[in-house]
Parts: sequence; structure tokens; C-alpha cells
Amino acid sequence: MVGNEFTCKDRNGIAIACSRECWSKHISVHAEMIDQQNIVKTVITSPLSEYQDVRNVDTRNLYKTAVLPQIGNTLIKVSIRYSKQFGRERGFVRTAYATSKVKKGEVWIWGQKLP
Repeated sequence: MVGNEFTCKDRNGIAIACSRECWSKHISVHAEMIDQQNIVKTVITSPLSEYQDVRNVDTRNLYKTAVLPQIGNTLIKVSIRYSKQFGRERGFVRTAYATSKVKKGEVWIWGQKLP
């Protein structure tokens, strides 16, 4: 599986890529996320909140509420690993899924503070 499922830019204009492998092995394994690429892109481009990941200093977790066909109104979490390559910052989606709250220990960076 070579290539990207999609690319877009985050709220700061940084290019974000979601590989086909990431989509198939880390996102679509969550049944509620199958065929929800547009919702994931929406979370990336206009998140409600941004948090620092608990374990990885180079990873930010973005959150936004959305309506998913199988479960209705829910909070979507998208984790993005940022890196600098060839003098340019880029981001890579690590996972995305529906959740009810922010993971304990994540540090609020920007936007609305969530429970």
C-alpha cells in the first residue's frame, strides 16, 4: 500500500498526509471511521481543540465534534506526528477515532478545553 489516502493542511498551514497504510491499519479498524476521510480532514483543518500527546512530544492530538452515521454526535480525535524534513515542517496522521473525552495526561495547547 503505497501513497496517501489524503493530504490537507492543518490550521497553521502545515501539510498533513494520511497514508493508505495508516488509514487501513490504524483508522478504518475502528468501524465508526470507515469512509470518514472527509470528517478526519475537517478535524485537521478546523479543530475545536489541540492537545500535546501524553507519550510523544512530536505528536499533537486534535479534537472536534462530528456526527457519524453509526453513533451520532461524538468527539473525534486525530493524532498527528509532526517532523521537520529538508527544512520544512510536515505532519503525518497516526490514528483517528471517536472518543468521549480527552485522554488523561494530555496537555491543552489551543482552543476549547475539553473534559
